[in-house]
Amino acid sequence: MTFMELWTRLEDRLGYHQAPVNPRATGLRDLFECSPLHPELMTRLARDIYARNSCRGLTDAVRRTETLDALGPIRREFLRAAGADVDVHRLLEDLCVIVSDAFAVGARNDAAPASGGAAVIPLDSARRRGRRLKGPT
Repeated sequence: MTFMELWTRLEDRLGYHQAPVNPRATGLRDLFECSPLHPELMTRLARDIYARNSCRGLTDAVRRTETLDALGPIRREFLRAAGADVDVHRLLEDLCVIVSDAFAVGARNDAAPASGGAAVIPLDSARRRGRRLKGPT
């Protein structure tokens, strides 16, 4: 997954008001089309994910471990701050879940199918042909 794909996914899941991604962005400076609801948090998060993954462009690949490593210290700092905002707390929790899900989906989709392994056979086709399936006796 690329840096831009990650942010597009974040925008899809969080909403435009949280991550207003500019689809025509050419660099980190113009990643957001307008100001996010929490500009300091989102700008810092984008910058840290970009740096932690050693990105040189928006189309560079990002990795799960590095991305979560960038998110961790920011999350800790904002949650420990005096008078932590409940909305920021919810946003940070959502970010962690979305990032984890994004890479889990990518890992499942990118995994090569095992060759010579078992195949899933739909039971409906066997039932339509009138065959009786044998079960354990």
